[in-house]
Amino acid sequence: MLLLYVFLVILLVLARVVVRSRVFLLEKKFARLARVARDLNVQSAGKQGINGRLDSCGYAKQQYLLGEVTARRDLAEARYEAWQARSEKLAKIMSRIRAVKGRTVPYLFGAVDAALVLLALTMLGVLEFPALTQALASLFN
Repeated sequence: MLLLYVFLVILLVLARVVVRSRVFLLEKKFARLARVARDLNVQSAGKQGINGRLDSCGYAKQQYLLGEVTARRDLAEARYEAWQARSEKLAKIMSRIRAVKGRTVPYLFGAVDAALVLLALTMLGVLEFPALTQALASLFN
């Protein structure tokens, strides 16, 4: 059962690595989109010709692009927050499992290991426990 514990810890570590890498990539994507949105917001629409009036088509295009980038930024932020929450949950689970290592795992799972070994030996016919054999036969039939 100790092998199962080690396997579980390794599986959780690998899952956490995958989730943290996803969080890192989404954070970079969000930062890039936020920078683009900021630049579009600061950028002027430009002036047309000599009269000094704003180009209404250019301004409309800038506002449209700003809306698109803002929507993509909000979506990236929502994904980032969801994956960050998953990463924090995995961290909590890992800390709980690592804290249990020295107390419950050796004793409880050692008893489960012994019971499974006796059950396997009984089913293979190496050990003879008539009451257990009858109970297993009635269970599987």
